[in-house]
Amino acid sequence: KGGSGGALFASNDFGDLPGIRADIKFKSGVLIANNQADVDGGGVNIIESDLTCHETNVNDNSAANGGGVSLSRSFLGGAVHLSRNRAVGSIIKTGNGGAINAGGSAIDVKCSSFFANEARDDGGAIYAIFSTITLQENTTCASNIAERGNGGAISFSMRSSCRFSSTSFSNNKASDGEGGDLHGKSSNELQIVQSVLGSGSFAKHGGCVGVE
Repeated sequence: KGGSGGALFASNDFGDLPGIRADIKFKSGVLIANNQADVDGGGVNIIESDLTCHETNVNDNSAANGGGVSLSRSFLGGAVHLSRNRAVGSIIKTGNGGAINAGGSAIDVKCSSFFANEARDDGGAIYAIFSTITLQENTTCASNIAERGNGGAISFSMRSSCRFSSTSFSNNKASDGEGGDLHGKSSNELQIVQSVLGSGSFAKHGGCVGVE
């Protein structure tokens, strides 16, 4: 507990080595659970680096931002690649992104699930700025909550783009905000193909999607 990255903190924020990034990989059978951080990344905090997770469970972590994973200041092109993962029950104490909080990153998710994650403000499962989010291949976002903010499952803003294919959203909630499933603000693109939204999802404005 304390600082950032309750289980793992990795930084390649070297001012004299621009463009060089760490490449961190979790393979089958990894469990990142019951960790806490006072600032970013209850489970993992990555700064200007790449993270790949395959068949990994990220469960019941908590932080101020990014309950499961936080990608901080990744403006050199940091990325997170998720395949066949589960992110369950991570909680944000004060900020954004119950499972993932990202800035300037590429988030690529396949065959994964985000279930019962909670953010105090925006993005019950994922919160992203200046980022690209791609969810595909039977990924599910269910029962995530943005308690006081927008985007029960996903909130993206500041020139971010979202693309969803073969993805389902259900029972996500932003009771005091906009977009039970998705919320976008000042963003470049929202593309949805062969996906299901709004099944039991709820928001004060825009039960499925809220766009500003």
